[in-house]
Amino acid sequence: MLLGLLWQEAFQALLAALGDGSEVVRTEAAAVLGNLAYRPAVPHLVELLSHPTSRETRKAAALSLMKIRSDDALAPLQAAWEKELEENVKQIIKLAIPQLERVVVNLE
Repeated sequence: MLLGLLWQEAFQALLAALGDGSEVVRTEAAAVLGNLAYRPAVPHLVELLSHPTSRETRKAAALSLMKIRSDDALAPLQAAWEKELEENVKQIIKLAIPQLERVVVNLE
């Protein structure tokens, strides 16, 4: 029970860190959430796909969504790819999309 509460607090701290003013804090929090495949982070990571000033944040969000493998992230990633102006971010998003397309196919 106590361990469960500690995990909940840790996940809440990571989710809060996604909104931090520091690019490094945001990208590291996104990476950890992706590595842990924390599905409740998907809507928060989707928001970061359109971060206005930080391409590193957008890249970390795309990679984390790919690792979490939620079909809910496919349409937002496709939309982000269409809007993204930075070529290196587009490449990361392009890498994530087919991974999630496979998830969707396997769910059908």
